Amino acid sequence: ASISISVGFENTTEDDMYAAVSKWAELLKEKSGGTMELVLYPNSQLGSKNDLIDSMQMGEHVITVADGAFLADYNAPDLGILYAPYLFTSWDQVWTLVESEWFAEQNDLLAENGLRMLSADWKLGTRNLFLVDPVEGPEDLKGRKIRVPSNQIQIEETNAIGATATPMAAADVYQALQTGTIDGCENVNSALLSMKWCEVAKYVYE
Repeated sequence: ASISISVGFENTTEDDMYAAVSKWAELLKEKSGGTMELVLYPNSQLGSKNDLIDSMQMGEHVITVADGAFLADYNAPDLGILYAPYLFTSWDQVWTLVESEWFAEQNDLLAENGLRMLSADWKLGTRNLFLVDPVEGPEDLKGRKIRVPSNQIQIEETNAIGATATPMAAADVYQALQTGTIDGCENVNSALLSMKWCEVAKYVYE
């Protein structure tokens, strides 16, 4: 019998992530002899990342793309350190960590909570801050509403620099920037382009 697995993610069909997941689906179909398929649901069609993770824990055949900041909230808090900047000086160091005993232990902790990492060797880019209005320095971020994904680490880090963290699904960001509900967001540059946030948030801070 064939097996069908849904892959839900926030990125649009114009994003690099969509191209990567499409290739993943192609390879799975080939290697399984057509007995397995990945059905892609870009642009948050299946709900937020948190919704998808809840579905996984309920035993549904769903996959999503998440980073250490998200996974830290699901029984593997030490994975949150991987979201911090400037931890590595080369990609080889990243792959060494991914193949380590420590990383395997973190995956086991996730498994105790109904989750399992299938792959951890994806590159998407560094995260930057995108703002509607310019700032001169970190002090100018005080009180500004910055969209963040719904995880504890990114909420706390944004509040720590004086800004106001505003958890929100990626699909809602464009309108929120346009209407002034938020003053900015943070993500990778490919999302800035594919989600068209650059039309309303023209200032990029690396």
